[in-house]
Amino acid sequence: MQFKRVISQLSLVILALVVVCVACKNEPKLSKAETQGLTEDFVQFYNKFHSDSAYQMAHIQFPLEGYPSGNLADSVGNVADFRWTADKWVMHRLPQFNDTLYARQFEQPMAIMVNEIIIEKAKNYGTLRRFLKRDNEWYLIFYSDMNRLETK
Repeated sequence: MQFKRVISQLSLVILALVVVCVACKNEPKLSKAETQGLTEDFVQFYNKFHSDSAYQMAHIQFPLEGYPSGNLADSVGNVADFRWTADKWVMHRLPQFNDTLYARQFEQPMAIMVNEIIIEKAKNYGTLRRFLKRDNEWYLIFYSDMNRLETK
């Protein structure tokens, strides 16, 4: 009887440790170098946007303008009417990638807008996301999936 109680308590302790480890798992965040030139409120938004699916969905302007994968990012052609919809949206996680293969650039041309470009260096492909601050909240307002980049 004593042995069963010890096993039961030990099982509860192990379960509690597993729950704590999963709950405390560090979500990836932007590095200090990547946040250079970005406003602090955008950095906080960006990190939460990639770690909380409900928050992400509430901060996307659906139907979202953009382009699906496989189209020229700067062209409008046959994808001019394309829109991302909430029912087909796949959660975006903070990208973790090899810096020798990919580059991430942020541009904040004004306090209320941020452009993020992720480029696959070798093949000249990239993705673009545009964020806008409206009513004191940040929103994803444009998303172009991985497409060949035009060279100028």
